[in-house]
Amino acid sequence: MAKYELLALLPLTGTDEELKAVAGKIEKRLTETGGTVVGSLALQKGRLPYSILNLKQGYHHLIQFEMEEKALYENRRALTLSRDTIRFDIKRIAG
Repeated sequence: MAKYELLALLPLTGTDEELKAVAGKIEKRLTETGGTVVGSLALQKGRLPYSILNLKQGYHHLIQFEMEEKALYENRRALTLSRDTIRFDIKRIAG
């Protein structure tokens, strides 16, 4: 299995509990599709370098996980269609 990092940008529209639930839902989806979550960083509020959907700030959540490459496509598609994430980026890391 390959190792990956997922950086998700979530909108500031919800409470801290709601945002943690969204992050938990992303991690749950990764494990349900055959991945293993290795670690994650807590949500961090940050200023965006440019306005996205008229938003100037967002929460960043970083997840490190292992997964087969075939299952990664499903997760990319689910994150793209999700209304819970503004943007996301998945990078393969050495390991």
